[in-house]
Amino acid sequence: RPAIWGNMVTRIMGIPTITNITGIGPLAESESLAYKVARLMYRFVLKKTAVVFFQNKDDLGIFLQKKFVTSGQAAIIPGSGVDYDHFAPMPRKRNDDKFVFLFISRLIKDKGILEYVDAAEQLLETNPEITCQVLGPYYSQNLKENIITEKQIMQWLDNGIVQYLGAADDVRPFIAEADCVVLPSYREGMSNVLLEAGSMQKPTITSDVTGCNDIVVDGQTGLLCKVRDAGDLFLKMQQMAAFPAAQRQQMGINARERVKTHFAKKIVVDAYLSAICQVS
Repeated sequence: RPAIWGNMVTRIMGIPTITNITGIGPLAESESLAYKVARLMYRFVLKKTAVVFFQNKDDLGIFLQKKFVTSGQAAIIPGSGVDYDHFAPMPRKRNDDKFVFLFISRLIKDKGILEYVDAAEQLLETNPEITCQVLGPYYSQNLKENIITEKQIMQWLDNGIVQYLGAADDVRPFIAEADCVVLPSYREGMSNVLLEAGSMQKPTITSDVTGCNDIVVDGQTGLLCKVRDAGDLFLKMQQMAAFPAAQRQQMGINARERVKTHFAKKIVVDAYLSAICQVS
């Protein structure tokens, strides 16, 4: 919405515009009226935009193919960037030996929470000592069929499948206490959760999809699972929990190094400064 309405206003006022497409979700394929209208509006409002940033090559490819933008307008940046000094490794406060998986996201189905809960239920049957946590807010500003209700969460809690930690403005203390962060999302622009977890030297498990597999290197910084496949996610969670602690620690070290090299906030800031000079 900001990309559409903001560009519409600046086009009317004749102001050069730099736009960041952070992720397109179901925009490319959905047949709902709202998304059909959004596609028409994108084609109109982006025509005169000076620079359009994308966070992954697949989203860029879709916008080029649908002729929303031209190759001369478009550029790729590595997500929103991460302040790796802020998201630095933190000591764990808990002193038990329980293995903790942590899912962080808004509570919508597109983030793979149903697959995570299903995999957690399977995992607890074979590894009852493992804890599976969920951190994130309820999110009602989405398509009705995509929303997770409070009733669903309460059922999971009553069945002892997951621990719900609520929502938090600062996710760092929760990441610090986890052994592995899990995000089996259906699609991302460039996942901040995975970048922040990697920056804090945690291994991750995520779907082999755009915006996730750009960040996680399978077997080196974490594990990739099949999208929308709770059975495969269960196997990857089981595999991660079985790794020696030293192997998981090395994955975390690799993840932080990758974030610092490829996804640092300075890279994004420099791209914006260059674009501003270009349109000034």
